[in-house]
Amino acid sequence: MDREQRIQWLFGVFVRVIGAIRLVRVSSPMLAGLSLAAAGFAVSHLPPPATDFDFPLGGSHPAASLQTVSLIGAPSEQAESERLPALSREQQNLARFITATYRVAASQTHWFVDHAYRTARELKLDPMLILAIISVESSFDPQAQSHRGAQGLMQVLTRVHADKFSAFGGVAAAFDPLANIRVGAQILHDYLRRDGSVERALKAYVGAATLPDDGGYGAKVIFERERMAAAAAGRPVPQAPASAPRRADGSDESVSIRGRDAGSASRVELPVIARSVQGPVHESAAEILDAAPLAGAGRAAADN
Repeated sequence: MDREQRIQWLFGVFVRVIGAIRLVRVSSPMLAGLSLAAAGFAVSHLPPPATDFDFPLGGSHPAASLQTVSLIGAPSEQAESERLPALSREQQNLARFITATYRVAASQTHWFVDHAYRTARELKLDPMLILAIISVESSFDPQAQSHRGAQGLMQVLTRVHADKFSAFGGVAAAFDPLANIRVGAQILHDYLRRDGSVERALKAYVGAATLPDDGGYGAKVIFERERMAAAAAGRPVPQAPASAPRRADGSDESVSIRGRDAGSASRVELPVIARSVQGPVHESAAEILDAAPLAGAGRAAADN
């Protein structure tokens, strides 16, 4: 190869090297972006840690107990069922009846039935009477509120009974399902002591103590208690009357419902107080009533 050919060959090599350098400089940002994207994709598809850590949350309320909140995802159905209170066969039958009749979430109904029985045992009341009042007052919607200001499951008038919610942190607890049951049952308990019969206590509960009649409210509650007693015992349930009772002032029992969509089950997240479990309560309603001299005067009326 002569001198001129060598010069041309070296020039060609030089041109190719310069072109390769320019190509690398132009394409390097693109290559860096692709590398970062690949790394991000790999990280986002890493499996979650194998261990699910739980940390306790304490409740300041006397009825609250230590609870745990999972750091990863929502609780599974199995975990939710494990936290539900243990119910007797009577209570299970009653919970199923309430769930089907009032379109309430089954897990929520478990808490309502369990707490009604616990409260009844403490106050020596009929648990089915408590649940019957709830059914008539709010159809088991914890967020129910009437135009007259009655609130929660048992439609407690907080402006009248504000002091009874002080142990639960104030009147805002009226929408706490279990606090509302406890306060409403206490009001019923006080009326039973004062008036001596279920009929007169229910008349006072609906605000008709000084009126000639209660507009059919007491009869509706007692009939609903009969339906619940039949369901709890596994007997055929009497058909509910088509018309709703009317209060003594002429207004019906309808309430403004917050948080329940028509045609769907009501589900309201229960607060920490609702998670308190102090052992199963497996007494039947009859056993609770047998130990309740307070309610004896009105028991026959409730059973007939």
